Amino acid sequence: MSEKKRLHPVAIFISSLQGIKDMIFPYVLVLIFNGSKGNIKTNFLLLPLLLVLLTAVFGFLKWLTFRYWMEDGELRMEYGVIIRKKRYIPLERIQSVIVSEGLWQRLFGLAKVRVETAGSNEIGKADAELTAITKEEAVKLQKEIRRKKVKGAAEDPALGEAVSRGGAPDLEHAEDEEWETVFTMNMRELFLLAVTSGGVWGVIAALLAFAQELDDFISFQWIYREALFFIHEDILLVATFVILVFLAAYLAAIAQTMLKYAHFTVKRGKEELFISRGLLEKRQLSVPAHRVQGIMVKENIIRKLFGYATVVLVSAGTSGEDKYEVSGEIVIFPLIRKNQIGRFIRACLPEYTVEIGFRPAPKRARWRFIIKPVLVSVLPVCLAVWFFRPWGWVLLVLVPLSAWLGHLAYRHSGWNITGDQLALRSWFVTARTAYLFRHRIQSLEISVNLFQKRQNLGNIQANIKSGIGIAAGRGNNLDGGDLQKIYRWYSRTSREA
Repeated sequence: MSEKKRLHPVAIFISSLQGIKDMIFPYVLVLIFNGSKGNIKTNFLLLPLLLVLLTAVFGFLKWLTFRYWMEDGELRMEYGVIIRKKRYIPLERIQSVIVSEGLWQRLFGLAKVRVETAGSNEIGKADAELTAITKEEAVKLQKEIRRKKVKGAAEDPALGEAVSRGGAPDLEHAEDEEWETVFTMNMRELFLLAVTSGGVWGVIAALLAFAQELDDFISFQWIYREALFFIHEDILLVATFVILVFLAAYLAAIAQTMLKYAHFTVKRGKEELFISRGLLEKRQLSVPAHRVQGIMVKENIIRKLFGYATVVLVSAGTSGEDKYEVSGEIVIFPLIRKNQIGRFIRACLPEYTVEIGFRPAPKRARWRFIIKPVLVSVLPVCLAVWFFRPWGWVLLVLVPLSAWLGHLAYRHSGWNITGDQLALRSWFVTARTAYLFRHRIQSLEISVNLFQKRQNLGNIQANIKSGIGIAAGRGNNLDGGDLQKIYRWYSRTSREA
């Protein structure tokens, strides 16, 4: 693959579409500005044609000037319409290769490849992106990177030590590695995932953000006055409207989640995990086992009540597109029964032990868990009761609900040490259980406030590498003696290192 290659011509069309998409909002603003001057018809016809022409020309020039090839163990690129740039990425330094198939790539049998290294420092931006190449080229690139990384691990002692934590490198079989399917989701599980995802808040937030962008150009005062009129005249009509908005957002969130996680599959190789998902856009992600920093089990309130959870891997690399992958948290089991987590983790990462007992927070800490959410909720609830009278009193039910959530947080809190593995449990919005190896923990923090000190309680936080930042396992209001045990367990290894 030493000869210089262009992307597939479909990249021109994809680049042009992206450019048009980026210009839609500015175009709407120009249309609104000039609409009051009587030029709306002229702008409506001429401006879109000009924008399409400019983006098509720029997309063609971008495709024409882009070249990529592999030479001397590096992925090399030349690009730039006005200013020519060259980029060389050593293959052994590449942390992740993400192969995805969007709608246009799938129509033409192509793939999109994103390459990232430890130097990726801008959220959502990869070190290299090949928008449209053949699947054969994508597979060849993946195999070459894997072969080079394994070879580099065999030659470089530092890199070899890191790889050996996930298993000894096997250069001879690196390219013909066999994959074993360890996890899939059926339609029923996919639907349950979508129903319990809570994505409705993301849809509503997007609508509010869009409305905020238009606030300077559209008078919302009239809408606000009309809304107040309806509130005073017919509370039932307002309630019906609000319910319909939430229902529409909920259905949109369900559809979005089902499209995103359709055909979710996890496969296990000798040295890495392979995750694929998506209906309209098929995404594939390779996760080297030695890059996994820890495991997080997350349970929102609905899933916890029905015995389900989501399991994510905390990785030192980033993928750049998905909000979880940007933070270094890669979903490995989107929805799984809690009593099945241990079996699937053994199949994927046998070095971790998740079927363990937890030492709970002491009984004297129970009221601290309960009082905190109650105090947080009292003031907003009282204000809501006042502003939404006479029906606002219904919101008083949120106070005992907060107390109940605090009790659940107390029941969930705990810790465990099994050999070189630390497990911490906490609850803030969602229940989280972190499984971390001692040599992966970057720092251990113990904090005790004045009120906790009187009861010999404290909080603990174990920090690990995650994407471009830090992730953490937490334990709240644990016994002071237990905190010292965890600290001695960790500091002993620090002194030995």
